[in-house]
Amino acid sequence: MALKNPGVDVIGITCVAGNADTDQVGRNVLRVVQVADRLDIPVFIGCNKPLLGDKRERSEYHGEDGFGDAPSDDSPDESLLGSEHAVLVLSRLSRLHCSELSLVCLGPLTNIAVCIRMDPKFGTRLRHCYIMGGNHEGKYIYMSNNSYTIVKYMLYNI
Repeated sequence: MALKNPGVDVIGITCVAGNADTDQVGRNVLRVVQVADRLDIPVFIGCNKPLLGDKRERSEYHGEDGFGDAPSDDSPDESLLGSEHAVLVLSRLSRLHCSELSLVCLGPLTNIAVCIRMDPKFGTRLRHCYIMGGNHEGKYIYMSNNSYTIVKYMLYNI
């Protein structure tokens, strides 16, 4: 919805491993921005594994591609993916748009934690930070030890 809302200026999308590895997540995001007719929004690849613990196994729920195996006959060219690492983009954009940037986190928080580690003032330059939570197979809040540790780190360092 934000992609089509004229009152929301989406200046970039960063990708992190979650339902799939980062390369696949990048392809999925390009498909979404293409459907929204917003291929003008830059997309950047970030961290491909968690900071702590092992990489989470793919869930059958999200399919092999992390996108429910939804068919696509007209996938965007992967050359549209930005060459800058997502963590560096987050830091750069927070400086460029100091106190104006609202961050919307829809996946694992690894890029954010690495950004805070590299740039301790990152959080102080954000206007807002929204974090989506969820559950896995209805059994628990989607907070692995890695995610919980990262959220704690973020909350105490932003």
